[in-house]
Amino acid sequence: MGNQLTKNGGVLLPVPRTGTRTGAAFLPMGLHRFLNQILFISPLFWFMELLQNKLYLVAIDRYGWGYEPDANGNLTTWYSFRSLLPWCTTVAVFSLLDALWFERRRMALPLRMLIAGVIGFAGEWTTGFLSDRVLGHCLQIWPGSPLVYISLSALPFWFVDYAVFHWLTRELRMAQDHRLSRG
Repeated sequence: MGNQLTKNGGVLLPVPRTGTRTGAAFLPMGLHRFLNQILFISPLFWFMELLQNKLYLVAIDRYGWGYEPDANGNLTTWYSFRSLLPWCTTVAVFSLLDALWFERRRMALPLRMLIAGVIGFAGEWTTGFLSDRVLGHCLQIWPGSPLVYISLSALPFWFVDYAVFHWLTRELRMAQDHRLSRG
């Protein structure tokens, strides 16, 4: 749909190209896609985390993890807006894994889920540990877990998180490629 012409008072004037890429034309396509993934998928993962914690409440009659421990170590809330930043990091890591490793080797989805899930699991533990020991405030605690900042029961959720990421980014790539092919 390049430059279209329109009649304006008997004079034909070129109309600038419209579309989603107009506002971000200064960004390379890869960076634009990467930032879109972080902007749109991170909040979705945050809501999925809330849902997963609610699933724990239904299944075992208590939340799987909690946030904001008080002076006595009691967890005061079942969600935290602070966990949105680690989800942004997770999306960035998943995106880099896709672009730099998974797609280049044309890995099957189950293997991608396994690798990304384990990396996400380790990242969650590392984030919890660093928040507690380095920053001096605990991001989250899993009551009764020997790992403290995560439980092995979270591993299947990490596999699902990557599968959702893969599906969403696949759809985003297909939509962007379709728009680009139309001109």
